[in-house]
Amino acid sequence: MRDQICLMLETDTRNKWAEVRRFVSYSVDADQFFAAKDFSLSLFDPEVAVRMGQRCELYVNNVLSLRGIIRKVTKKSTKESRELIVDGCDLMDLLTRHCVTEFGENTDLAGMTLKQIVVALLADVPYIDKMKDVVYLNNSEMLSVPRQTIKIEYGQTVFDVLRTVAASRGICFWCSEKGKLTFGLPLSKGAPLFEVTHRQNGKNCNAIEAVVEDDIDEAFSKIYVYAQTQDSSAEFDDTVSNICSTATLSVPDEFPYFNPKVVQINGDSKTPSREAQRLANQARARSRKLEYTVMGHSQKGLNFEVNTMVALNDEVHGVSGNYLIYGRTFTNDKSVGPRTVLRLGKPGVVISD
Repeated sequence: MRDQICLMLETDTRNKWAEVRRFVSYSVDADQFFAAKDFSLSLFDPEVAVRMGQRCELYVNNVLSLRGIIRKVTKKSTKESRELIVDGCDLMDLLTRHCVTEFGENTDLAGMTLKQIVVALLADVPYIDKMKDVVYLNNSEMLSVPRQTIKIEYGQTVFDVLRTVAASRGICFWCSEKGKLTFGLPLSKGAPLFEVTHRQNGKNCNAIEAVVEDDIDEAFSKIYVYAQTQDSSAEFDDTVSNICSTATLSVPDEFPYFNPKVVQINGDSKTPSREAQRLANQARARSRKLEYTVMGHSQKGLNFEVNTMVALNDEVHGVSGNYLIYGRTFTNDKSVGPRTVLRLGKPGVVISD
């Protein structure tokens, strides 16, 4: 199947959208763990007006792959041709720029559910429906912040607050390719939808390029988490005294030498043992980065998407198993044609800060 991309732009006319298909090149990113995914499009002699701040939707093979806004428009022209370079971001970008103003400084969120916090913070954010455009996985909308001491201070953005609240409850916060703000955990199991093969003899494989990076700076041999709390409830099962909890967890056995990491947290916002487990999983994931480039943007009739599983068989680097696609970038230019860069990680592991 020939990969096709279509840009839909909201026009000045109410509920009217214009279609653009004449591209010189493009790059469309998606990532589950990092906010504000970018896209860049080079258009040949576009037939419609493109403005900064304009709402847009990107379709790949007639499937919605990004909802966002135009950030920058650059016009280039010569005697022979005209070119328009359009840069933008997904809807999460709005939250990373939109500062919280309603709560003010030092507002306590204690007692509010996640959904109540979301509805309040998204009240005046443009282009986002606080009810229809938010997805809560595993009933996360009912998670509360009963002993939370998160405070909203001047200069904090909506994204800063929501990411902090989500992390305190052990979940992450991302924007899906369909433009849905999503709270939950990355996929931890399930049948792979895609396959990536990289063989020694080069036969029957679809990986054009493979990058396997092992980084000692991203891992630790042991992690200590200290928490200051006045609560000695059962949730804090590692409590040493009423005011200090400690949790330790060994990270990869193959780590070459003793290199501990010490973290201090607010004991009212996170459970030390769970935080140690999260940091250990993150250290494992960050110590090895997997990136594979394949031809096209789809496989078996499905576009590559984040938060889906891929069966990896890399004979060259000795890596195999089912991995999570947490990031992908669609690219195309005249020299190489459509390609997709897949960023893979361990299922169920959050690797963002």
